Amino acid sequence: MLSDPRYRKDACDRSRTKTTRSLGAFDCIVAPCTDECPADQRVPLYMEAVRAGDLAAAVDSTRADNPMAAVLGRACTHPCEKVCTRTHYDAPLAIREMKRFVMENERVPGTAAGTTPRGGAKVAVIGGGPCGLAAAWELIRAGHPVTVFEARPYCGGMVQGTIPAYRAVQAVIDQDLAFMTSEGMEVRSGVTVGRDVSIADIRAQGFRTIVLAVGAQKGLALGIPGEDAVGVLDGLDFLRAVREGRAPSLGRRIGVVGGGDVAMDCARTARRLSDGEVVVVYRRTRAQMPAQREEIDEALAEGIVLRELLAPESVTTGDGSALVALKCARMTLGEPDGSGRRRPVPTGETEDVPLDTLIVAIGQEVDPEVLAGLEVRRTRGGWLVVDDDLGTGIDGVFAGGDLIDPGPQTIVKAVGDGKRIGEGIRGIGGNPFLEKGVSPEPPSPKTFIHFPPPPPGEGQGGGIDLVAMLKHRTRLAPRVPVPHRELDCKSFEETIGTYSEDEARAEASRCLRCDLLCSVCASVCPNRAFFTYELPSSAHDATAAQRFQTAVLTDFCNECGNCATFCPTAGRPYQDKPRLYLARGEFEAQRDNAYMISGTHGSWRIEARVGGETHELRWDEQLRYSCPAGAATFDPETFEPLDGPTALDLRICTTMWTLLRGITGSMGHLPWRDI
Repeated sequence: MLSDPRYRKDACDRSRTKTTRSLGAFDCIVAPCTDECPADQRVPLYMEAVRAGDLAAAVDSTRADNPMAAVLGRACTHPCEKVCTRTHYDAPLAIREMKRFVMENERVPGTAAGTTPRGGAKVAVIGGGPCGLAAAWELIRAGHPVTVFEARPYCGGMVQGTIPAYRAVQAVIDQDLAFMTSEGMEVRSGVTVGRDVSIADIRAQGFRTIVLAVGAQKGLALGIPGEDAVGVLDGLDFLRAVREGRAPSLGRRIGVVGGGDVAMDCARTARRLSDGEVVVVYRRTRAQMPAQREEIDEALAEGIVLRELLAPESVTTGDGSALVALKCARMTLGEPDGSGRRRPVPTGETEDVPLDTLIVAIGQEVDPEVLAGLEVRRTRGGWLVVDDDLGTGIDGVFAGGDLIDPGPQTIVKAVGDGKRIGEGIRGIGGNPFLEKGVSPEPPSPKTFIHFPPPPPGEGQGGGIDLVAMLKHRTRLAPRVPVPHRELDCKSFEETIGTYSEDEARAEASRCLRCDLLCSVCASVCPNRAFFTYELPSSAHDATAAQRFQTAVLTDFCNECGNCATFCPTAGRPYQDKPRLYLARGEFEAQRDNAYMISGTHGSWRIEARVGGETHELRWDEQLRYSCPAGAATFDPETFEPLDGPTALDLRICTTMWTLLRGITGSMGHLPWRDI
């Protein structure tokens, strides 16, 4: 039993299960996987399509959100899985592996929305990596002619040039590139901006909007004596050389410095190229390594040695200035630094690590040539500072991906940045960057996605069976094991396999459809203080658009915080959700966010405490609202005013009306007081 992952807390990463989204009084239902995905991938849609056996719909819904879905089905860091609600039950959905299955069923990569008129302004995208291509894809769908300037002979950036084949084969990369370039973007390969052409030259060619997406293509140096010795390699250059068929000779003693995903890629690639020993040198411990957990596990399984708490001090050379050893300081962990990780502190001892080759993978930086002549804001580390819309502060110039603060992140983050830039540019409407021609909006995804039948618990017309959905959440459903190929550390064949259709449908059926219903607070409250109420369709307005809402009956709540622990948002439901009171004394003692309902069928009243003042709304044949600023009467069917001051602020009134209709209509059995 102790070895069964179903009963082990460390079977999955539960270190962070909440998103950063704030929590409001209404409309909190957003699937946390979508919330956390930088590319806004609507995961529940393709999960449901797979469960229903409609693979065409699964492909369509995935492509509608994600131009690099095939690559990300293999090489994504899948932050979505950490916040999956299933984590609290058994294990998160295998979201990345499900995307991999879906995209292997894409028959002919092509445009999602067909041919789009080219009436928008010309846009230049500098850099043909994930960020640049995603921005270009978004803009072309909106009708903008796009030209991509790429320094290398091929597009794809770090994905094309450095991801080892055992993580993503070339055919998968080509699949995404074919999809993104199918709508007619122009690509000018072999053009290095800053050397072959300047930003000013690009402006002179009629491009009034420019996207900077050059990435961080240079590896950081260690900054220690002797690192220019023969046998010391930059990690990115090493991976690129291997990918392009120019693998260097490594010898039998290979060291890799670094603890991130690039370091793991270098180590595992070196293991495949040498019969010797590969050692990863890291100045902290394994627990502090930023690399993906599974990448570290697989590296160790392949026989790679991890030397923790060693910090490089100097490179020792022999005859001909060739590397012979790496001198390291032994470290111990001190107080946490700005990243939250414990800072490595020297112990005063040193150790020599004999090596034939040293691969440095400690980080990346921006090539300064690209930004020559641009007066952009930069951090001390050289990263571009951008606004919320990813604008650089220069009219018509946007930036994203590894180029911007805080520096290199992930492929999916770069794709998300590209999408945001594209969406921002196409929404500029009427500013100087757009030409006089019309820039059509891309079709809504719903216009070209073939949606599958409703899921269990969802009836005809989109109706949701609340009981059935809650019942689905009471059942444990172990994660379907991800197929792994037999360990072969000498092969560049992919190490992870793909679900069969039966396996994929079984895994998809584990999805809790958090995009349709949340109510986690109501599920985990030990006192049953939280309840889910239902709004009638006519009540969906500017105050609340979603059918199901939650509120807290404060008389039963002891503010234990259990709801805050499990809520997928950054909020505290017992404070943020509408707080209802049964005892008048308790209600009147509150200053804000307090409500009290009284009455019976045919005659209801709701009172609210806002800013220390009481507001009242009565509902019988009419709606009668009174507050310190005045009073008004409304038609309960249309909410049209019947009398009262026209300048009265009705925001509090509409909130009360939304609560009163929803709660009395679906939770009338609660012990509300008579008027």
